[in-house]
Amino acid sequence: MMEEKINWLPVSDLVGLWDRQSPSAQSLPGCPGTYVLVMQLDRDRQISPGRLGRLHFPKGYYIYIGSAFGPGGLRARLKHHLRPATRPRWHVDYLRKFADLVFIGASLEDFKWEHHWAEALAGRPDLCAGIDGFGCSDCNCRAHLFRVLKASLLRELFGAGPTFGCR
Repeated sequence: MMEEKINWLPVSDLVGLWDRQSPSAQSLPGCPGTYVLVMQLDRDRQISPGRLGRLHFPKGYYIYIGSAFGPGGLRARLKHHLRPATRPRWHVDYLRKFADLVFIGASLEDFKWEHHWAEALAGRPDLCAGIDGFGCSDCNCRAHLFRVLKASLLRELFGAGPTFGCR
């Protein structure tokens, strides 16, 4: 198996992408790839992500794993996730209405790491698999959303990426 490299994209550097006319939108890679969204929910919420029904989401950090192998690649998908969707399409869109996006990581390889990453995270005792079936209605993974039990774990998982207020 190939060794993946995650390129971290601080959300603050991508704010200009909220405007579709922004020239900075072109700076995102248009190639296919796999990505990680790290989101923070500021308080407990009841959210209804599509057919999954009304669910309880505790306050805290969440890791979502997705892939972008369709038209526009990572550029189109990450642009979509940068702001809450007015018309949700994917499960994560429902969570994004309430959660702040704090970091994005992406592998630019033309290999679908999505299921490998989800499997690796699912085996960690310091993460809680979010909701069975969340973000993975098109595969056999248990979930592609994970709730972080300790914020310091984010630094451990993502190395040189975000510090999330951890020392």
